[in-house]
Amino acid sequence: MTKEQPFSGIFKLDKETKNTVRYAEEAENRRPVVGTIYVDKYELPRPFPKQVRVTIEPVE
Repeated sequence: MTKEQPFSGIFKLDKETKNTVRYAEEAENRRPVVGTIYVDKYELPRPFPKQVRVTIEPVE
């Protein structure tokens, strides 16, 4: 992510916990920017997506 460009990354289904689904960042040839994210199970469609895209941009 830069000041001019938002970060957009693909996260792969990693693990299910009791109330969440954990996704791990797919970071080939670079350091992970975010690492892992946890998403509430009740906010995801069933079956859970194998991949999700996350975009981070500054709010001004």
